[in-house]
Amino acid sequence: MRKRPMKIMTITIVLLSVCAVQVSPCRAADVVQGSQLSATTTVEDVVDSAERMSGRISNHGQQRIDNVQLLVSYAWLWNDDRRSDDASPGWAEFHTLPIALAAGETASFSFAHEHSRPARDDGQLLTTVKVVGLTEWKSP
Repeated sequence: MRKRPMKIMTITIVLLSVCAVQVSPCRAADVVQGSQLSATTTVEDVVDSAERMSGRISNHGQQRIDNVQLLVSYAWLWNDDRRSDDASPGWAEFHTLPIALAAGETASFSFAHEHSRPARDDGQLLTTVKVVGLTEWKSP
């Protein structure tokens, strides 16, 4: 009967040793929002076609970033600005870019639109792109 408790203790020590070896230091991450975003990132060279949007995003911060979230707004500008009888055909989309950028790095992005453009002649779309969130990784 004494062999069994010793065997359990040996297995426990081995498991604890394996767990201790598997643990690695983590870097802290912060979700950046608000005014810090414009100082950290810029979106440039945006090309907006009927099916896709593409452009470049730059990291001006001192840390690695990822999970960059873009807000793409399509505001409808009526030809007759007093028009109020129809709902606006404008919309907004959120896109999370599947890229990671080191400090000072720039990368291209491209994604398909979630909605098709309205086929209308009583106004036009005004498109804006804004970074609304990202994850910033702190150096260890």
